[in-house]
Amino acid sequence: MQSDRLKKVQEHHLYALNSLCSVLGFDFQQTVLGIHPNLGDIEGPTSVSNDTIQQAETTCGSLLYELQKGKVDQANRSRAQLRQAIADCEAELAAICSAMGERPVHIRQ
Repeated sequence: MQSDRLKKVQEHHLYALNSLCSVLGFDFQQTVLGIHPNLGDIEGPTSVSNDTIQQAETTCGSLLYELQKGKVDQANRSRAQLRQAIADCEAELAAICSAMGERPVHIRQ
């Protein structure tokens, strides 16, 4: 039973934490030590409590939230940059039309 719990933490939680820390640029070792000092031992932990498993799951969830939040923020910045580029192009088109003595073209509806 205990070895199954330890294997679950090592194969699932620590792997997920390592991946998330790598993507987010966080220190994996510090993150693991924050969950439980024994998880950072070179030989690895010999046992894992329910609280340690819960903390690992909570930390994975927090890191996943940070990753998703970062992607949403990045998408919002990209969207704002695209809107600005469109507005700049529309202004340039209006200036060209005005210079040619033509009515500006209205693209948006």
